[in-house]
Amino acid sequence: FTPTSTFTNTQQNTFTFTETNTTSNTPTYTTTNTSTNTTTNTITNTNTPTPTNTMIVKLYGDSSGDDYSYSVVETTSGYFMCGYTDSFGAGYNDVYVLRVDSNGNSVFSKTYGATNYDEAYCIRKTSDNNYVIFGRKNLDAWLLKIDENGTELINKTYPDFSVINYVTGMQTSDTGYILTGKNSSNHIFLIKTDDLGNKTWTFSYVTGAAQNAYSIEEASALDGYIIVGNTNESGNFDVLMLKVDSSGNTLWYKTFGTSGTDTGYSVKKTSDNGYIIAGNNYSINGYDVYIIKTDSNGNSLWAQAYNLLGDDIAYSIDVLTDCYILTGQAGVKIFLLKVDLNGSLIWIKYFDTGNSQNTARCVLKTTDNGFAITGYTYINASDWQMFLIKTDSNGNQIW
Repeated sequence: FTPTSTFTNTQQNTFTFTETNTTSNTPTYTTTNTSTNTTTNTITNTNTPTPTNTMIVKLYGDSSGDDYSYSVVETTSGYFMCGYTDSFGAGYNDVYVLRVDSNGNSVFSKTYGATNYDEAYCIRKTSDNNYVIFGRKNLDAWLLKIDENGTELINKTYPDFSVINYVTGMQTSDTGYILTGKNSSNHIFLIKTDDLGNKTWTFSYVTGAAQNAYSIEEASALDGYIIVGNTNESGNFDVLMLKVDSSGNTLWYKTFGTSGTDTGYSVKKTSDNGYIIAGNNYSINGYDVYIIKTDSNGNSLWAQAYNLLGDDIAYSIDVLTDCYILTGQAGVKIFLLKVDLNGSLIWIKYFDTGNSQNTARCVLKTTDNGFAITGYTYINASDWQMFLIKTDSNGNQIW
């Protein structure tokens, strides 16, 4: 690959955060953070080679409707995918959970929901070897816990905020759960629950600008949470990185980006107690894949942009021992990108269905040291189907 340009962007943003705690019997209060947040990014922009495409062979859902997969998790003998469908279920969109065996063959699928817009965006394995799903039930945030057979164990909705899009979450070190997303006022919210899904506290974060939350990570046990998304506080959308304590109070926030639209879609904690963020930024090439490495306080250590096949987005990143793996959309194709701990490219693979658009939303390192990638593909003039790709450790497709 050939480095094509290096540019420096300096932003000085002063934010006023209004935090509203809506926990029962707790008064509403406002805190103002008047610290000046200065972010200087030196972004190396890299053109990458274009290797041969590999065709996707495992598609799921019904060709007469829309079936989307946003997340994948490994089971004892295969994988769970989750998303939503209008091909099956009670009506409109329903949460769609599909279990496949280790060869990608469908074992069963289930829908959850009613005659509203019921959508899932994240599935994670829990400490008791079950599975928790985060999404929305019409305008409420939704937590759904299932076993390996898809049987409901917990089904909780939270009407505290009018949810208008993506909701994600995770199990926390106290075996409870935390959910985040954006409400109808375009502000980030947090909902913390106990291990049974009972709400313990909620917060919303107001800066006077539009915000989105797409990913959350626990900083360390009882040390708070990192939320990543974007905000247009500076006039353009920039990557937003927000840290709160274990009770939801703001500790600090950072923005990263260029003069265009920049978004963080995925964040993971790294072995040095820092964080790695993946998303996209806007440059002279259009939208590029964007990776930011920070220390434990959110200070940027390096930032790397990759120009792939046109407008490119990284939706998911995972941390390996000596590198990072990313997936998303490169033009109309799917990419799997491996970089070292300094962001230098090791290899890149492209996957295709022969259709006009393909989007990968999640990559997962598997127990055999390979990778599983899920997302959706546009199969005809009006319909989408889910896909799952399994590769070896070098990104070569197995199925």
